[in-house]
Amino acid sequence: MFEIDFLPAALDDIEQTKNWYNKKKENLGYEFVKEIEKIIELVILNPYSFAKKYKEMRQVKINRFPFFISYIINDINVVVLSVLHTSCNPNEFTKRYK
Repeated sequence: MFEIDFLPAALDDIEQTKNWYNKKKENLGYEFVKEIEKIIELVILNPYSFAKKYKEMRQVKINRFPFFISYIINDINVVVLSVLHTSCNPNEFTKRYK
């Protein structure tokens, strides 16, 4: 099984979005985080099952929320690059890949 690492920017993405959702509806931000955790579990079990979107960067859509988790696979770990809204400019997803 792979280890998981998050870029600091990806953790910021999650924290900012969680706070935004919690302001809209009580506990909705925590539900957002739980959805991310579910997807991350799937990614750790089989990171190659999700499609490459840009070079070696892969993406998976969060089921309940309109967000993509972007990540790369190293020898021993999965590195989460971003957790961004699906309406973001595609260049936003690739900026952190370089």
